[in-house]
Amino acid sequence: TVSGTELPAASDGECFLARFDRDGAPLGAEQLPCGPMGSVTAVHAGAGVDYVLGEFAGDGPPGIGPSLGGTDVFLTSAGGASAPLRLGSTGDDRAIAMGVSDSQPDVRWVWLSLGAAGTLGTEAVPAGLHLVAVGALSVDVVASMPGVISNEVRGGLAFTADGEPLVAASFVGTLDGHLTNDDGDMVFARIGIDGTVRWLRVVAAARPQVVASVARWGDEFVLAGGYDGHVVFGPAVELVGPRSLVSLPENGFIAGLSQATGEPSWARTVHTSINAPARVAPLGDEIVISSTHSGWSMLRYLLPPRSFSAQTIFARYSRDP
Repeated sequence: TVSGTELPAASDGECFLARFDRDGAPLGAEQLPCGPMGSVTAVHAGAGVDYVLGEFAGDGPPGIGPSLGGTDVFLTSAGGASAPLRLGSTGDDRAIAMGVSDSQPDVRWVWLSLGAAGTLGTEAVPAGLHLVAVGALSVDVVASMPGVISNEVRGGLAFTADGEPLVAASFVGTLDGHLTNDDGDMVFARIGIDGTVRWLRVVAAARPQVVASVARWGDEFVLAGGYDGHVVFGPAVELVGPRSLVSLPENGFIAGLSQATGEPSWARTVHTSINAPARVAPLGDEIVISSTHSGWSMLRYLLPPRSFSAQTIFARYSRDP
């Protein structure tokens, strides 16, 4: 039973979509066929239709068929409002994020990685990171960052007030000529609707780091993720924290970048918890961060000094007066 709805049994595993109102009351749920190896990455609740982005391997959602090789990406809608769409290659592909801007409510923006060269819509593209605009009758590749990267990519997607996407990803390998260390670097870029790169920044370090989400906050973008030991976002904007003994992101972070230039203006360590990067979402004039906590807390002593079992944490931040 999910959100008060009894769903059919799924012996091999299935995806589902549950709805809740702003007070947390359940509004029902439905099963979304996504294959025995399927998973959901992102959901967008639109006007009368809910879009779902995910991944599958082997047998996929109805109307898509089997994957092309390893893991493919699917985009579908609850209730069958639009036909399911496959985005993938013969390699292992990853669904990173999905979003819909206020200025283009009929376009679904998908941020994904391809593990091999493939075709998105009608365009042949190389392996690497791709930003795709999916309309009612079209699939357009807006921007690409070619490279050979691992399938452990993470990231996020947000929009400026006028609808230009900001994409963020953490990656291991070679991306657009940049070779990472073995533990991963981060890339952030603002992309015009026509594909023009307004700015692009790569944050490299000798220790592992990951970006897990991004949100618009006033005239800034706020990034959230994790780092180990030391991360430098730019001149005079850096963080130093504990180092992991197992080469995992030990510290959660949030950081602010100018929407106009991509220049970093501030950064905060928000907790210390092995391999549990923070995530961020806007809440009016504030932001909310969430993560799991299984180590030392930096959240103004709101949590016990040490937790050896995972806990979910939430915190709200406002701008300094």
